Amino acid sequence: MSAASKEERRRPRLSGTAKRRVLVIDDDIELLTFVGMILEGQGYLAFLAIGAGEGLDLFDLVGPELVVMDATLGSADSLDVCRAMTMREPGTSVVMLADSPPNAVDWQLAVEAGVADIIEKPFDIDELLGRLARAMGPREDQPLM
Repeated sequence: MSAASKEERRRPRLSGTAKRRVLVIDDDIELLTFVGMILEGQGYLAFLAIGAGEGLDLFDLVGPELVVMDATLGSADSLDVCRAMTMREPGTSVVMLADSPPNAVDWQLAVEAGVADIIEKPFDIDELLGRLARAMGPREDQPLM
């Protein structure tokens, strides 16, 4: 069986009317809930996970198109979590929420781990949504307009 056939079986193709799946991982329940509400309000299907372990379990269950995660997940190394997700599903976009802007070395390490973008907290909701949409890219089943 080809790699493409395995991928097609694992992750169902979305129709043009299906909601896009976004996994949000954070250990701050208030921020987690807030980001989830923002995404749901914009028509995304948001899955919320408290911490790295729950996040990886949910990642395997829902196969999200985008992961939004806090850059500091308690005892877990966020870059290790990112690497684990992008190794499992190479096409997954990961956006991190950070308390401060990354320096050049941290940015390079994040990119090498598979991070598509880092958004500094506190963030503007419109900027967050724009950057998440950009990180996710267009849907495969919908042409660019």
